[in-house]
Amino acid sequence: MLKDRVQKTGDHFKVLPGETAGCELFYGTYSFRDAANTIPDLIKTSYWDVQNAHEETVPGDKLVVVVEKQNGQIIDTARLYFGSKRGTIHAEIAPIRRYGEGACKITVQWTGREPIHSDYVYLYHTAHKNEHYHFLTECLSNLSKKGNDSTDEYIFYLPTGESADAFQISYDPLLQQRFAPQ
Repeated sequence: MLKDRVQKTGDHFKVLPGETAGCELFYGTYSFRDAANTIPDLIKTSYWDVQNAHEETVPGDKLVVVVEKQNGQIIDTARLYFGSKRGTIHAEIAPIRRYGEGACKITVQWTGREPIHSDYVYLYHTAHKNEHYHFLTECLSNLSKKGNDSTDEYIFYLPTGESADAFQISYDPLLQQRFAPQ
């Protein structure tokens, strides 16, 4: 797998060759405001080897997607975060009766003013961790700002007979590299 061959050191990365006959290698940068499956404008690069000790440099606080193509078709991707862990992110679920039975308010708070695409924040039932519920909006868009903190709120209707206690919020591993979950 490509992700196993990508090596990250500081603000550089290199890709070791694998079963790459006929493959081309590309990469591109994007941010947490973009969807998790974003394929940005790509830059062609090369595999690392002893004669070609090639590494790419990435400016801090960026997401990188490395793409391997064969005959113009994407055959594998790997995603990395470049930057340091700065700030925190916290989410909670609470029943809110004024919107009707089964309504819950989901509050997400994070340090910073940069919006976060909702692909990076998951709501799931504790008994079915593989089933994620997606938020209705595309971007967690700074509903309110206090200093350097941002807050978004969502209304979510629970499935009939379920309790808010049966649901949890989790975060994409890339987002966990940027924020410390609380």
